Amino acid sequence: MKTANIILPFPLHDSYTYFVPNNMSHDIRIGQRVVVSFGARRFFTGIVYSLGESDNVEGLKPVSEILDVEPIVTEKQLNYWQKLAQYYICSLGDILRIGLPSALRLQSNTVVNINGEAKDIALSDKELWVWSLLQQKKSLNINDLAKQCDFRPLPVLKNIFEKNLITFDEEVTEKYREKSIDIVVPTFDVEDTQMIDNHLKIIGRAKKQVLLLKRIIALAIDYQKRYTEGIRKSELIKDKLYSASAFKSLVDKGLVRVEQRVISRVLFEQSTEKPKTLTSKQRLATEQINRVFEQKRTALLFGVTSSGKTEIYIDLIMKELSKGKDVLFLVPEIGLTTQLVSRLKDILGQSLLVYHSRMSDAQRVEVWGELAKNQPHVVIGARSALFLPFRNLGLIIIDEEHDSSFRQTDTMPHYTAKSVAAFLAQEFDAKILMGSATPSIESFAMADSGRIGLVELFERYGEVQMPDIEVIDLTEMYHKKRMRGHFSLELIEAVKSTLSAGEQVILFQNRRGYSLTLECRDCGFVAKCKHCDVSLTYHKHINTMKCHYCGFSVYNRANTCNRCGSASVSYAGFGTEQVEAEARTLFPTARVGRLDLDTTRRKQSFEQIIRCFELQNLDIMVGTQMISKGLDFSNVGLVAVMNADNLMNFTDFRANETAFQTLVQISGRAGRKQKGRVVIQTYSPDSSLIQCVVANDYKRFFNLQMQERHLFRYPPYCRLTTITLKHRDQSLLQRASHYLAECLRSNAIFEVLGAEAPPVSKVNNVFIRIILVKNDTKYPFTQINPIFEQYMADFKQNKDFKSVGVFVSVE
Repeated sequence: MKTANIILPFPLHDSYTYFVPNNMSHDIRIGQRVVVSFGARRFFTGIVYSLGESDNVEGLKPVSEILDVEPIVTEKQLNYWQKLAQYYICSLGDILRIGLPSALRLQSNTVVNINGEAKDIALSDKELWVWSLLQQKKSLNINDLAKQCDFRPLPVLKNIFEKNLITFDEEVTEKYREKSIDIVVPTFDVEDTQMIDNHLKIIGRAKKQVLLLKRIIALAIDYQKRYTEGIRKSELIKDKLYSASAFKSLVDKGLVRVEQRVISRVLFEQSTEKPKTLTSKQRLATEQINRVFEQKRTALLFGVTSSGKTEIYIDLIMKELSKGKDVLFLVPEIGLTTQLVSRLKDILGQSLLVYHSRMSDAQRVEVWGELAKNQPHVVIGARSALFLPFRNLGLIIIDEEHDSSFRQTDTMPHYTAKSVAAFLAQEFDAKILMGSATPSIESFAMADSGRIGLVELFERYGEVQMPDIEVIDLTEMYHKKRMRGHFSLELIEAVKSTLSAGEQVILFQNRRGYSLTLECRDCGFVAKCKHCDVSLTYHKHINTMKCHYCGFSVYNRANTCNRCGSASVSYAGFGTEQVEAEARTLFPTARVGRLDLDTTRRKQSFEQIIRCFELQNLDIMVGTQMISKGLDFSNVGLVAVMNADNLMNFTDFRANETAFQTLVQISGRAGRKQKGRVVIQTYSPDSSLIQCVVANDYKRFFNLQMQERHLFRYPPYCRLTTITLKHRDQSLLQRASHYLAECLRSNAIFEVLGAEAPPVSKVNNVFIRIILVKNDTKYPFTQINPIFEQYMADFKQNKDFKSVGVFVSVE
């Protein structure tokens, strides 16, 4: 009998074998979704990983249902998933969970059904409440039932079940539904004037019907010219000539009909523009990239900010589309897709798709469906787009390749987009182009050593000069009393002169909130989160102290100490909210906006703020790192960094690299059309990092970093693996982390640092310990990772540590 190995969405290192019933044996294929039973009663969606034959299927469960006619996961994808699981020391189930949209990962829900009468049966108050809810609908999903109870319903349901009053069933429901709309269609040729006159005569003196029919004819002709799907009834209803009674009469007379059509949630209109002509410098860079691709898989485009890298990307994209190949265009932040899509949709039209985590489940499913068609597409997306089912991938573009957002650290597997892209490109023999004005140290080291190609572009588009950068010493400013709040007098003057010239200003502060801590001067109390090892941030607009890790908040009672009640409290540090308030006071006539996580929580709010600034409806934009990432504003004359030291003083070995990249990138927002100005306020004006930023000298900074990393043996001079252990019991975690660290130290191939508590050692009542493991780059991952896996397996088999969470992050 045929058997199927199924990948299930759990962190299990094995696929599970099921037998295929005879009536399904001819339909089942590798890559299809199937429903299988797992555990006592639950059903889950899995992916068919492989098929086999077995004479003995005793003890195996059957495949319950095949969900797809055609496989939704290709065999190339499955091979790619297997390599990722090996490299990142995780299970195929982990890859499945992040790779497949949740709407395609069905699982059963337990439904409670009434089974009898409760007339002569004694029920407690809680049982009566649950019983009354069930009587209203006869059956209820357990999740829906739980929402209507202020107690845990499962023990109560168990008692009612034992009294034979209810039964339990498992139901699997499809989450995805096609989107359909009503289209108004004339039943005659709208360009046949003779026929139109005849129909108008039939209507006679019904004036509203005549006007509405003429309007429908005009719209139909217009829509035909624009190749759209037709006249949407929802749009027609908004027309001032629309009348429900007149429309009904036209339908009854057979002059128009209403059709329901399935439409796409993700496709754009037809393309209407051609790409811009490249400058001579851009054309030269494109030729160099193509020459690199003749010999190597990967190229690094090292170009200054505003050098026109996007136009080079577009030229390469068009060439791949002409070959019938797909292109993946990765951007670090979801927000960056907004400006990029607005630039590309008119050029690429229906070839363009967008994919990221803020899209609805239905939209993500439709992107999967579009990629299954035999047509070339360009996908713009964040790192999650790396798991889409490409059929013929030709090129992967990683824009702003240095950005830390390309690292996935929230759920397993912990991965970097560049490494995953390398595995994906290998499957399709595709090329990779990484672009940045501030490449990561590891990427530039590979280019410097010749492992990947290097193409440089050091001239801004339109020959615009790089902005002048001025450094202001905050120590001197405070000593000379030349500060107004957190603005130096020099910065105030720079903002005023920029605004008077009709240009816009960006004020950068990489902290949100009003103040970073609250401290009592009488008792020394510092407001801290009760669930995390961090201080609470004060948000003035809601008068609340909030934790930015777990969301815990405390109302700030009349600015008094929560311990002793003293009014002698002080606020230390400052965030974007305070900068915004000071800017409104110092520049009362300016229109000030703010871009941070607090102002972009609502759907489309990021796009609205960016659009408002683009249209010059704001004079000053205060923002966090969100505003430094690849956005293009043509009228920004001044960028000010309120306190550069906030970026530099961290314990991570990449802290200086990240600080340099952020300062150069935010500086690059100034003077995109004409020479701009940058002001950096800092307590460390003589630091080598600041001096490299002022000189825009990446290569000097790179050499300094390489010297440090060679001295302390950090990447690229070693392969670094970070093991994070988590548990609610601090003493158990301490024992477990030291046990695992000592086990790893017993192998001479590893250099082990830790276990140690990170700077934030507790989040949401879970304690954290970190172990850093270094090994020589001469050992391939295929040799190192099996050793890691064995140590992890041995650790999990220790019954004392089974409850400890272990997360492995491979560089």
